[in-house]
Amino acid sequence: METRHRPIESVWMKVAVLGPATGFGLGLLRPAPGTWGSLLGLVLGYFVLQWPTWMGALFLGSLALLFSPLLTRAQEHWGQGDCQKIVLDEVIGQAIACLGLRAAYLNMERLEPHHFWILFAASFVFFRLLDITKPFPARIFDRMKTGFGIMMDDVVAGLYAALIIRGITRILLARFPIDVN
Repeated sequence: METRHRPIESVWMKVAVLGPATGFGLGLLRPAPGTWGSLLGLVLGYFVLQWPTWMGALFLGSLALLFSPLLTRAQEHWGQGDCQKIVLDEVIGQAIACLGLRAAYLNMERLEPHHFWILFAASFVFFRLLDITKPFPARIFDRMKTGFGIMMDDVVAGLYAALIIRGITRILLARFPIDVN
């Protein structure tokens, strides 16, 4: 979908808007720029796992709201709605998906050593699948073609992926009870 074309003239504004919007250049990589952005989201997600879940959710939710207008401005710069170069939404959506790993992160000693990393990779796979398929209500947000809509369809995919990973983590943790000795 085409949007109003308003190129950013200032070099500093390009850095401030297009830098974050492209995931600091990852959105310019081909093929699959959204996948590259999601990889950066794994880094942010792992960082956020250090915090209590509520704090990570508040932080990522705030970033999603704060950066939505930036995405609108980036798509105006390129004259395209939901331009593939814009991957900041994937970065934040993937980080939200990682919130489902909090219990596994806190209980790494109870799991087999590789289980956390398998779940970490699974959060990536589930997020990408859900981001591509756009389950309800992500598809509604995707049709908005605004910065808010671009961001929110990935937030929804991230929330669904986090719930799936959290469920798998609960099953794994139930299988590995605490050793009282």
